[in-house]
Amino acid sequence: MSVLTRARPRPLVLLLLAAYVVLLLSSLGGEMTREIRAPQATDFISFFTGARLVQTDPSCLYCEHAQRAVQLQAAGPIGHNFFNAFVNLPLAGWVLSPLTRLSLNQATLVFDIASLFALLGATVLLSRRLPASWPRWLRAAMLTATAGLLCTADAIAQWDTFMLLALAGTLVALEAEADLAAGLLLAACVVKPQLVWLVVPALMVIGRWRVVGGAALGGAVWLVSGVVLVGPAQMVEWVRLALHTDVGQTSAQVGPAGLAALAAGNGAGIVFSVAAVIALLVLGWRFRDALRRDPVAAVAIAIAASLASTPHLWIHDLLLLAVPLAVWGVRRPGAALAAAGAVDFLYLADMVSANTLIHLEALVVVAVLAGLGQSVISGQRRPRSQMATLEAVTARR
Repeated sequence: MSVLTRARPRPLVLLLLAAYVVLLLSSLGGEMTREIRAPQATDFISFFTGARLVQTDPSCLYCEHAQRAVQLQAAGPIGHNFFNAFVNLPLAGWVLSPLTRLSLNQATLVFDIASLFALLGATVLLSRRLPASWPRWLRAAMLTATAGLLCTADAIAQWDTFMLLALAGTLVALEAEADLAAGLLLAACVVKPQLVWLVVPALMVIGRWRVVGGAALGGAVWLVSGVVLVGPAQMVEWVRLALHTDVGQTSAQVGPAGLAALAAGNGAGIVFSVAAVIALLVLGWRFRDALRRDPVAAVAIAIAASLASTPHLWIHDLLLLAVPLAVWGVRRPGAALAAAGAVDFLYLADMVSANTLIHLEALVVVAVLAGLGQSVISGQRRPRSQMATLEAVTARR
């Protein structure tokens, strides 16, 4: 009997699971405490900056001097040492604008609590995909290893937990054939489009045009609201600032593009991303029949492909691997758990080595993409081979 099919696992397995949960909760608690005490050293200060400027000076939302002034005022005298540019679309700042009535520390606390609720909601939605026949311990282990990746601690005070909730909701809507709702939920991820940029092309390949329409409608809301809130000139400035930020930081990223940039410069990282996107689109078209048979798996593969090809992937963005890991886990639970363990091991190694091993996570991202893709393709081919065997046996008779 396999350890993954035991109704009652060995005590060591339960002990390791309990230890992991303790480690995860302590990491979350420690990170939230650090963020609330020193929010000026987190990315949330950039969100807070955008939220304030979109109200007080929208015509200069993406002006560096205006953003620096807000951060200096909000964080105190040391704020200039932690300048963090706001590069999201204006709607993201507008959504957070009520938090500007609070102090920076209080706003960080509220945002962190909202992030935890988003993570909990995503976990509940992902749990609906796990087989009911699985033992409870295996369901708990899969959810903990996917939605509870240790990099979750870094994803608090980021957009990633909310994106994970939206993506998990997208899968649920796809399975319910609520295509318009799935597209609108997917559009919420435009807050960081580089992390999901291959999902819409994948949906086009498999012919889910209503989902594409919903995503296009949601994307239009992001863009039109931006023009209304800050004007066309600032939207052009947003494009310039976003491109400058993404290109300039490529060598510091954890994805495969980061490896290319580390070896040959930031330009090489961008070239790699473009080449990877083209190659992945060609592969998607080549295996479109397999993807059409399982739209949920197609979206999960597209998420993994986006993470593997983007030039802008920080360690906390690996939380979105929870979706492809959860989908892969239903097919190959052992492989998915091993991949999640590899992500956690490398995360801890980075913490110990002061991020000197940060680019090794790229290997796990590629492994998840390859493993999930192979399981979907082989799942398509198996029925055909079985049918051919049956036909051969029938012919002999």
